Amino acid sequence: MNSPYYEKGWRLGVGIVLLNTKKKVFMGERFDNKGAWQMPQGGVNIAINEDLEAAAKRELFEETGV
Repeated sequence: MNSPYYEKGWRLGVGIVLLNTKKKVFMGERFDNKGAWQMPQGGVNIAINEDLEAAAKRELFEETGV
């Protein structure tokens, strides 16, 4: 993929927002940085032409097991 973002060392990413029935947002505490919380997110694998939905599903599973 030819993009000025990749030329700067940035990569395409996805983020997942999960809401429960009470409209509370899910955030998980990082294992590698206790006290740091974030929503599931990660990079898109452009080497295999991964689309955004597939990347989001993969990242959600990798980070939460769901």
